[in-house]
Amino acid sequence: MLCLGGALVLLWTLWHALPGGVALAFGPGYWGYLATTSGALAVALFGLWHLRRWALWAFPLALLLDAVVVAAMGELHPFVLGVEGMLVLLVLSQFRAFPQAPRKPDA
Repeated sequence: MLCLGGALVLLWTLWHALPGGVALAFGPGYWGYLATTSGALAVALFGLWHLRRWALWAFPLALLLDAVVVAAMGELHPFVLGVEGMLVLLVLSQFRAFPQAPRKPDA
């Protein structure tokens, strides 16, 4: 559900940004911000979908990247930060579902 919901949020964000009004409000760096944070989150969600162990760290880092940039723009809201924190805890609570990398056989 997290991966599907995250993908829908990414699509909605891109759909909302396409007309350009948001980009005008935040300035010339908006498209770089959107591409970087959306790309990082898409990669992390892909990793979570495929149960890749690296995604357990990529997802929180993608959300942290977004929070840092949004805070620098002065648009960070505590509610959003709380929701992101709960999502990170949800992902990390599923640690056992992510298989470990196969051990290499001894020579």
